[in-house]
Amino acid sequence: MKNTKAIYRIRLKDNTEWIKTKQEWWGLSEAGSLVNQTMNDKETYDAILPLYKLKPENPRERDSKMIREVADIGHKIKYTVPFKPETVQTFFDTRDGDCGLVIIDESGVGDKPPYSIPTLHQFMNTPFENLIEWASTPQYKLDRSYKDTLEASHIG
Repeated sequence: MKNTKAIYRIRLKDNTEWIKTKQEWWGLSEAGSLVNQTMNDKETYDAILPLYKLKPENPRERDSKMIREVADIGHKIKYTVPFKPETVQTFFDTRDGDCGLVIIDESGVGDKPPYSIPTLHQFMNTPFENLIEWASTPQYKLDRSYKDTLEASHIG
């Protein structure tokens, strides 16, 4: 049995949108007892990117043949499940209780915080740009306990 705990809608620099999830899987062990396993980000993988440098095959020779050597290993997260409302609905249907709906914008410069979206309809059907604008705009409530005088003003 699979239980989806959270669904993430991610926008990358190329403006493509992807899905990743946090899930809990339940099954039986060889002995027949119930076991669970947390499955986070199953819709991603780490693409290893070797970074090369050139060096002379024989450093003592002036015109030595150049050879390629691995200098470092880079990492880049690759996503495998593109965002589609149908895909989100499929994951959402496997929840057992609460399921977090989160948007992450990796399209710009600098770190941006993730934002929680309150409803599935809004998460699935609102364009990402509108969602991020709505979620990142501070929302305030007027506190009437301070006995402000808005009722008596021309604003009220």
